[in-house]
Amino acid sequence: MLYLLKTKYSPFGAIDIDYAIEKAQANGGALVLADPGTYRAAPEFIRKCEGAGVPHFVGAEVSLTYGGVHVGKVCIVATRDSGVASINKILTKQNLNEKTIKETKYGKTDSSLGLNYFKSIEISDLDGDLEGVAVICASGSPLQKGSVEAVADLKRICGTRLLGATLSLGEKSQNYDANAIKAFGGRCVAVAEINHRDDHSALAMQGRFNYVTGQVCDSAMFTKYNKFAFGHMPYSDGVADLTKQLINNKKPYSILQDEAVPDIGLKSTFRDDVWSALDAYLESRQSELHNRDKYVAAINKELSVIEEMGFAPYYDVVIAAAKHFESKGVPVRIRGSGASSMVMFLMGVSSKLANPLDANLLLSRFITTGRMEYPDVDIELPSSDWGEFIEFAQSYVGPESVGSLINEEVPTSLSKCLEIGVLGYNAFAEKKREPAKYPILKRSDFEQLRDLFIKSDGKWRVRNLDMHELLNTSKATKSLMREPKWNALISAAKQVYGLNTKSTKHLSGVVISPNANFGAPCLLDKKGRTVVEASGNEAKNLGLVKFDIISSVVLQSLKTSYGLLDAKGKRLDIDLFNLPDDFYEFLKSNVTLVTNFNGKDVRKCLPIVNPKSIEDMITAIAISRPNVKPEDLARYQKNKATGQMDMPLGMDDPVIKKIFEPTKGVFLLDEQILEIGHEVAGLSDNDCDKLRTAIRKSKHDLFDSVKSAFVEGAIRNGRTNAQAEGIFEALRGWIGNYSFNKAHAFSYVTIAVEQLLMKYHYPVEAYQGLWSSYKSDTETRPLFDELVREYKDRGIQFIPPNVKFCDFSNFAGLARGENKYIMPSLERVSLSNNRSILGSLQKLKNGGELPSMSLFDVLEFCYTDFTGFPKHSYEVASNPLLVTDLIEDMQTLIYYGCFDTFGVNSTQSIDADMITRREELISYVEPYIENLASVEPKRTITPLDIELDVDEMIKDEYKAFLVSPVKLSGAPTMRYRNEIDSEPPAPSMRRKMM
Repeated sequence: MLYLLKTKYSPFGAIDIDYAIEKAQANGGALVLADPGTYRAAPEFIRKCEGAGVPHFVGAEVSLTYGGVHVGKVCIVATRDSGVASINKILTKQNLNEKTIKETKYGKTDSSLGLNYFKSIEISDLDGDLEGVAVICASGSPLQKGSVEAVADLKRICGTRLLGATLSLGEKSQNYDANAIKAFGGRCVAVAEINHRDDHSALAMQGRFNYVTGQVCDSAMFTKYNKFAFGHMPYSDGVADLTKQLINNKKPYSILQDEAVPDIGLKSTFRDDVWSALDAYLESRQSELHNRDKYVAAINKELSVIEEMGFAPYYDVVIAAAKHFESKGVPVRIRGSGASSMVMFLMGVSSKLANPLDANLLLSRFITTGRMEYPDVDIELPSSDWGEFIEFAQSYVGPESVGSLINEEVPTSLSKCLEIGVLGYNAFAEKKREPAKYPILKRSDFEQLRDLFIKSDGKWRVRNLDMHELLNTSKATKSLMREPKWNALISAAKQVYGLNTKSTKHLSGVVISPNANFGAPCLLDKKGRTVVEASGNEAKNLGLVKFDIISSVVLQSLKTSYGLLDAKGKRLDIDLFNLPDDFYEFLKSNVTLVTNFNGKDVRKCLPIVNPKSIEDMITAIAISRPNVKPEDLARYQKNKATGQMDMPLGMDDPVIKKIFEPTKGVFLLDEQILEIGHEVAGLSDNDCDKLRTAIRKSKHDLFDSVKSAFVEGAIRNGRTNAQAEGIFEALRGWIGNYSFNKAHAFSYVTIAVEQLLMKYHYPVEAYQGLWSSYKSDTETRPLFDELVREYKDRGIQFIPPNVKFCDFSNFAGLARGENKYIMPSLERVSLSNNRSILGSLQKLKNGGELPSMSLFDVLEFCYTDFTGFPKHSYEVASNPLLVTDLIEDMQTLIYYGCFDTFGVNSTQSIDADMITRREELISYVEPYIENLASVEPKRTITPLDIELDVDEMIKDEYKAFLVSPVKLSGAPTMRYRNEIDSEPPAPSMRRKMM
């Protein structure tokens, strides 16, 4: 029997591969991957079936058209490696044909792959792409649809590769099976279509469909195959024999390649260039000249690993990308364990990366000759530029060799499963109409249940821990399951768990393929760029070079800040190990919106760690992670307070104490394992890495494999056998414990220092960068309250923009003696549609005339510039609407304080109460402009009777500029509040003035 499976990647159904394997082992037969339109599950499917010894075929269910008319579907299965390549070509043709692209419904984002569950391919397009496959006409084939001409064409194109299929359901399928035997001359195999999750698959499918499409549909469409029908009997001995023959003749697949970086045909130059880069670096750092031998040794060691492992192409692309973006003035940062690379450091931007020697970062955390896996480098770019990496890569290696990966959203946390599950549950419950057993739930019910678990277990566990692990360990589970509606919702969440809910283009996964052969089908995203139907975890086994490109709002803010500095001829110099004397004090009170120091957990730990060095900053990040045990935090506090080194049992060794001194006796960092291996036992890089991997990933056998080398090495280095055994067993106690990648932490700290120095030296540019990057993020925006409090504590006040001094587009800074001010830009003032009043004011400012002008002077200039006519002209007098926007825009700007330093005329004092001054200025705008528009001007101007609503004005000014005036006599003081509304309203002056 051939069991045609629809896995979790299918739009209409799902089956756990492990469960299918279990059933196939019990019932016999072979599993056939038969997802419609995709086989992203293929690598996982092959690996698991081979491990279990279950016969299996990679396949794909393909919908066919004949002359543009849909005629049914076939299942194409690969009987050897060449068949897998054939299926790739067929699915790619299907994905890229004009009809598919035209009918795909794309989402709003450029990364959308769209929704199209009904892709198809012309039968004639199969011609020439059927090497190594069998084409099976099962249920829903052109034969069953009665398309005689289509069947005839299939037979002509497929020849002996075409097979019929019997359903083998006894009397239920007797007619179908007999017709199949007749139509295909007895060349039929026995199949059973399996599309199953469990007894409530309709519920899970409904939830998935609602989640993806945002609409409700009839859940009955998902119940078509809700029985896992193993154990069918073949229609006849002939069918059984042909089925067995197909299974026995299938060749083992070798499409999953060993993990290695393939040669993508680039001519490497960095191996020569790194030496001149070293000379240039040491020339600029004379104090480092005496360490030249250390640098040479580090470079030679790394180049040796690169050569042996074939990593040169990967290095080539990373280094070229860093140089490319830096040359364009785009901040680019290398993150991850790549910070341990001396070659990356010297070939990159030295002032923006940590020197691995200074930072004591170990290469073995990044690459070794014993770890057959990709280097771990995250290329971080501003959010406005990260997408350009694809264009860069295409220009560097060729457009046909570059693609993005698929990102699968598969819910595993309780929070996400509940969120999706409630959608499907309600559609399910509405059809059941049994409110006592299946009550209808509201979204507020989902939120309430989630909050009950959060109260019991904490937000991190509910959002990040595997749902089944949480439910099995939570104290709240039993009591909540007694409540019918909570029981129903938790049951719904279980149905959604592990189910693919949405597929999009991977926002960070970019792959380069040698010979433009991606080893998987390709499709197009909304912008028409190639996307490879493979996940990030499988790219390495398909022979693809994968790069993680991180979109960073932090770098976006720094990009804006650097741009403002460049325009002013200023620069920010960074030396991680030569920071201002008061830098660490500044850090403690200025962490708002600083990457990795902004969160509440790390803020709690900052006073405990009290950073005084870069190492301390790393400790603050690592020790704040939720996996750190309370007893470890207590040990850190105790050791820091007493100056002693109370070590964990078995670790009271002078060398280990020195390794643990920065973290005060607490195991926090991956590199601490590597250092113990190196310095205590003299282990090789490969054995040290095995030790780290065993502890981090709970691999007891791997841990024991290095025991003899560790113990013997520790004895050679002066320890007794008992001491060496004791240290190793103490390390065993760490298996499964949390540890942080120090190189990764150093990358975080480097960017944090950059942000802090920008705040420290250039507060205006820092604020502008942060505001421009986060102003649309409603979750982050409340933090601007804290940010302004930080600025206020430094003696920097925020005041409304004044047209005489402010920058119309960017925040501006002012210094008056010891007083420092920041003015927001005018971008958030709601003016008339064309905002041309700002153009008129900009002309005055550019001409240097504004500082000496009165309100009347400004109104007269803006009147002629705004209308295009001289004052007292008939054209304006006969059409008063020409000045309506000018009047309201000027009133708005005055109302918001943009003219607080202006008098009505050149003789008037402006030391009046602020509110009174604004009322007076507004009172003259309309009558003065109307007089300018009159053919017969009046000799005197009568101001309007104005009284502003102070409370309303404070609210409106707050919405516009994030500042609120406090009414005082004389010059006002300003205090800042957070903006809540996304767009401040344009005030109606007449309403306000009544």
